[in-house]
Amino acid sequence: MFGSELNKRNFDRFYVELLIQKVNKRKANTIHPKGTCLGNLLGIYKDEIDANNGLVWAENYPWLEAMLLAHGASQLTTLHYGKLKINHTQIQVYTPYDFANKYLNSDINQFDFGVSFSSVEHSGLDRYADPLNPYGDLNWCMTKPGALFILGVPCSNDHSDCIVWNAHRVYGSKRLQHLSANWQVLQIVICKDFYNILVLRKRNATSDSYV
Repeated sequence: MFGSELNKRNFDRFYVELLIQKVNKRKANTIHPKGTCLGNLLGIYKDEIDANNGLVWAENYPWLEAMLLAHGASQLTTLHYGKLKINHTQIQVYTPYDFANKYLNSDINQFDFGVSFSSVEHSGLDRYADPLNPYGDLNWCMTKPGALFILGVPCSNDHSDCIVWNAHRVYGSKRLQHLSANWQVLQIVICKDFYNILVLRKRNATSDSYV
């Protein structure tokens, strides 16, 4: 399914519910190659997703949103560089620019959890007409203290860091340390095709502990 959806930008409620049904039938691998890998993690941390509000850095179609809704998320806010439209009552979509303005005007509260897969590694490289920013991938979280963040990025086998200009970053040991700075690393899962998923806990800003 995922291969035929890459050029679409408008998804209705029926389509999202169809994806949710596939997740519930344990067919997450049919909506995305990494669906099973991510789904296993979401099952472990379901209690922190269920009935909570989440922030999603989206790909080109709502497979992440469907997986989170299947695990009980109550409301999702999706960030996407393009003109993505998801017509579902539990999903709101913003460009990063619109979202930043709303957040600065206190129109958006912090989130209970966040999820990004194959997204932040593109940020700040002008691939999607976003401003050049060498630290664009490091400014990605507006979650509450103690919140869970699940982050999937491409990682190198030899622990070296590089940029494939201007497509994406590949993370090694040094850049991963920056990416997870001030977070507790709960778990790292190695998926196929060089993707690692980091499960992070946001540090409590008022103390040296994690909550």
